[in-house]
Amino acid sequence: MSSSSHAILVLLGVPACGKSSFVEDYKNYVKEKNIDVVHICYDHLVPLEKQTRLRDEPGEWRELRKMILDAVEFHISRLKESDVFKEVNRFVDMIHMENGAQNERTLFVIDDNNYLQSMRYQYYQIAKQHSIGFMELYFDADLHTALKNNNKRNENQVPENVIEKMKLKLEPPNPLKNPWENFSFVIPVKENSYTNLDLIHSVVETTFDNPVQPKEDDSEERENDRKICSENVLHQVDSHLRAAINKKMRTAKTENFSKEDMRNYSSTCQKIKQNILEEFKSGILDFQRSEDTRTSNEPHNSDLASEILRLFDERLKVQRICKE
Repeated sequence: MSSSSHAILVLLGVPACGKSSFVEDYKNYVKEKNIDVVHICYDHLVPLEKQTRLRDEPGEWRELRKMILDAVEFHISRLKESDVFKEVNRFVDMIHMENGAQNERTLFVIDDNNYLQSMRYQYYQIAKQHSIGFMELYFDADLHTALKNNNKRNENQVPENVIEKMKLKLEPPNPLKNPWENFSFVIPVKENSYTNLDLIHSVVETTFDNPVQPKEDDSEERENDRKICSENVLHQVDSHLRAAINKKMRTAKTENFSKEDMRNYSSTCQKIKQNILEEFKSGILDFQRSEDTRTSNEPHNSDLASEILRLFDERLKVQRICKE
């Protein structure tokens, strides 16, 4: 197996677990080792204040993540002189290619929470398509440590409830279930803990030497793709339903609903949401348009949001007619 001059390192972990600090330390560590480190920091590309505004707009946030993914692949394609080019978007110029990628090897470090398996799998797909290295580092911080680190920040503090929710939702690497996560390593995060950069660098070197290779028989991987895509769409459906309910409740407040009416209205909305999710899980409803897990082939977010809102409104109208 021939080595690769390029590799993707995906970082994952809740906010304030030390991911960005690690990147800065590692960049200094490899200065004399003929490696360019391209730091893809989502918090720099999409500032935290904007991310806060986007919590009720999951469709827009997902579109931004897709644009960042495309920008990373654009740079990889250009470095490899590949003909698989992505459309240029504003994030292409925001990604700083240090030294103009003059060194022999380039490591793209994806610095984001990446708490869902599907988020990380998209970068694995890029690695496989371009036959480059792929690895993951999971910064495993308990909730107490993450909250304490967050409180020490002078700026860019993340709301505590966001960290708590993400900790509950986080899907750690699972190489036994997902063979594509074989190159995944855990870094325990404790107060005043030390990160062994020598050890991590040896793993990075191994990643360059073992690029992802396309399989001749990819039937098992295609089935895994299908499952991940289904989980992806389920997450989108749930997010769009939450956004629809929030919008309905805000409208109800402006219409001066009584407290009892608000409780009943909220209960009705939640029941409709649960029914739609259960019908989707059981296959009665099908919002999925493709078995390819690449986000470009998933249902377009704006179309999916409109479809779900239309269905939600129809169910809500039926409930009102039944009560009358």
